[in-house]
Amino acid sequence: MIERKIALYDIDKTSYKDFLLLDLARYQFKKGILPESIFSAIERDIDLCTKGILTYPEMAHNVLDYWPKGLKGKRLEDVVNNAKEFFQTEGKKFFSFVQESINLLNPSHDTYFITAQPQFVAEEVTRIHQATGYFSTIFEIKDGVFSGNVSSSLARKEDKGNVIKVLMIDHQKEGSFAFGDSPNDIEMLEGVEYPICVNPNDELKRVATERDWKIKNPEEVVGYIREVLKKPKS
Repeated sequence: MIERKIALYDIDKTSYKDFLLLDLARYQFKKGILPESIFSAIERDIDLCTKGILTYPEMAHNVLDYWPKGLKGKRLEDVVNNAKEFFQTEGKKFFSFVQESINLLNPSHDTYFITAQPQFVAEEVTRIHQATGYFSTIFEIKDGVFSGNVSSSLARKEDKGNVIKVLMIDHQKEGSFAFGDSPNDIEMLEGVEYPICVNPNDELKRVATERDWKIKNPEEVVGYIREVLKKPKS
């Protein structure tokens, strides 16, 4: 019998207070890792997404097309070290509920970040928060160098949905949690017993209301988890 539960975290605007990919791309540009033209394109598309002109999947698809091209020829080691430096300095905009909830859930749940971010971002976020693991977009590496291509992408909600299906084979839905902020997280949220919409956008808020999913601001999340964990087991 499967007894282990799971908790699933989106990153941008759910775990992180802004678009982490924009903050990191800006840092890569400042440090000479990413060309200005690529950073400007990322900045432009995120602005269009914020204004509602591009959907999140459209924006993510675009960014995941030209971001790896901007890293082509860069050594993986250099990009990873740059990401670590970013998180030690400018990339500290995570909501406090993320670490608190992972600490609370780790004894009974496997905790995963599910994100369209590339692997060097997801791996460091996972390490910082001492989570179980992550599933992310993978930028192709050949001989320790970025090739400019994407091996696999989690830009679409369907891509996240496929990951969730695989994860739930070895985890029980009952007692499991997921945290998201946009329609791109719907498949992830509907895969668990306790879907939590953290500062959801209008479209996810509508879906959450229709499906009676919990809508919480970041300060309310840990208290709600504690309430759930106190419930007597059926």
